[in-house]
Amino acid sequence: MFFVYIAVSKDAQNDSADEAPVGFLWFAQREAGPDGSRMARQAFWYLINFFMTYVFSTVIVILRMSGSDVPFALTSLYYLSSPLQGFGNAIIYMRPRYLRNREKNPEMSHWQAIFAEDEYDHRLGARAMRSQ
Repeated sequence: MFFVYIAVSKDAQNDSADEAPVGFLWFAQREAGPDGSRMARQAFWYLINFFMTYVFSTVIVILRMSGSDVPFALTSLYYLSSPLQGFGNAIIYMRPRYLRNREKNPEMSHWQAIFAEDEYDHRLGARAMRSQ
């Protein structure tokens, strides 16, 4: 995922230098631009989710390899955050649909924007493959 993010962000910067994301929190800005920058933002969110869920297990492995005792709080954080990677991935996966629906219909509630179907749902993914 890291390599996809790097490749897409470099392509977006080469294609349009003035439209490339700028600033420290570029991934949290409104998504208006080429599809490459949208894909780069999506890949970045997956990377953030991965690193946030595996930081505790990495620290535990480093502590164990150095021969130190692992604190109970760190072990608890590891066991609490590990299953949350799937939940984070699901949220990130639904994010583009949510943003599209909220952009088209700002009066929609958050739940409606998440679960409402849009035209991309029928052109992408398993539904499109099943219908052929």
